[in-house]
Amino acid sequence: DECANAGNQAEMNQCTAAQYQAADSKLNQTYQEALKRAAGKQQEQLKKAQLAWIALRDADCTFLASGAEGGSVQPMLINQCMADKTVERESFLASLLQCEDGDQSCPLPPAN
Repeated sequence: DECANAGNQAEMNQCTAAQYQAADSKLNQTYQEALKRAAGKQQEQLKKAQLAWIALRDADCTFLASGAEGGSVQPMLINQCMADKTVERESFLASLLQCEDGDQSCPLPPAN
């Protein structure tokens, strides 16, 4: 874990925030690729799904960290949760970019 060398809670909070930002950046890149590949109505469906996912992720992570409400560890718990869920979502969207021709269970067309 990159944050293992953090010396105090503030450093842990900063480190986990950086991990979340890196994961979010990668997700945004993959999301944009998926959006470009989506055809017509699929673009609006993907946008709607992404917004719903963001709301769910944020609510889940707020709930997960609620036991530490007001404590110095709460930001770290939220950051870790956000990073974990964001990595999972990026992986899911990346898998949609690997669709093979004729795979009806995969909504995006194969890359050219």
